[in-house]
Formats: sequence, structure tokens, C-alpha cells
Amino acid sequence: MAKLVDSAVTVRPFLPKLLPGLIKVETSMGDPEARGIVSKAIATLRQIGEVPEGDGSDLPPLKVAEGGQLVNSLATIYKKSGAELLTTDISVTYASQLAANLVNAKNFDVPQWDTLASYLSFCLSTPEPTLMTREWVVASATEGDDDGEVPEDEEEGEDLCNCQFSLAYGAKILLNTAVLRLKRGHRYGLCGKNGTGKSTLMRAITNGSVDMLIVL
Repeated sequence: MAKLVDSAVTVRPFLPKLLPGLIKVETSMGDPEARGIVSKAIATLRQIGEVPEGDGSDLPPLKVAEGGQLVNSLATIYKKSGAELLTTDISVTYASQLAANLVNAKNFDVPQWDTLASYLSFCLSTPEPTLMTREWVVASATEGDDDGEVPEDEEEGEDLCNCQFSLAYGAKILLNTAVLRLKRGHRYGLCGKNGTGKSTLMRAITNGSVDMLIVL
């Protein structure tokens, strides 16, 4: 089930309870096959929870976005457009703090970020504030991503698809630089609430919008 979760913020509270028990089982279990399954579970929890070693009892604090970091990102976007942003302006500082809250909540919905444009409109800058916020959300969503690096898949078999893509529906970003990896001979299912993009993803695959190899 941990593979369905991709956020360390979600997993961290459970690691001090799960990891010690799994590590104890791994060291005491005699069956090699069962021990291998437990080892994979430990590796998965450590990867998702960003815990390279240990039993999770002494976890370092998670990295969180800060307003100062976001305002610098916005200033870079303004600079690329040929304008200059007054980063000390109180409205810009406030908007950057709101943006940091959105990033920490993993909220990259464009309409939510569009609400920040009203604060940027107080600045005497040339670019359209809404366009700036839409570039801002994309930059904030992808910041810190590894350059196309795909983590090793524990399952064996021939790759049918191993690609990275983004998916949007109207103004809503459903998937951003998502990794899709499918193996021959495996069955996969999509889990998610209504409106999260399951049908949109399947249509994109059917229409060839997602580059993949289909083997009959």
C-alpha cells in the first residue's frame, strides 16, 4: 500500500511505528523468500519517507517551502519576461507566503494560484499577473525534481512503457512530470477519487498523447 503514497509528509508519522517492527522481522525470519519481501517493504518505506537508514526513530525535519524561496522564484520569472519585481513589496511578500502554504499542502491547482494574481497587480510591473502566477505554479511544482531520473523498479520484466509526462484538464493540472512505467505480463489499476484524472489519463493513452509501446 505504501507504493500508492508518494509524499513523505503522509508517510513520516507512521515510520517510527512500522520500520522497527519490519527490521526486527527481517533479522529474525528464517524463510529467505519472506525475508526478501520484508526487505523490499523496508526499502519502499525508506524511499518514500526519505529515510536512507535507521529505524525512523530519529527523523530529520522535512524540507518545507518558504516565502523567501518562492519570491526569488517569482522574481526569476519576471526577469525572464523582461520586467523587474520589487521583492520587498508587502503584497509580493504576502503572496509568496500564501504560495509557500500551497506548495507545502501539495496544492498546484491553477485556479488556486490565480487568486494570488490580485496581490501582484499592486506592483507596477508590465507582465499580466495571471500569466506570472501560472508560470509560478509550474516552476513551484517542478522545483527539486531530479532531471528525468526514474527510480529503479523492483519488479522484473520487459518495459512496455517508461516515460515522463504532464496532464491537464482545462485549467487544472492533474499530473505534473509524472512517471509512468508498465511491465509486460502485469495487470495495473488506477485508484483515485472522482475528478482526479483517471479517465483523462486513459483517454490520453488511447489518443497517443502519452508516448508508450502497446504490445498485443
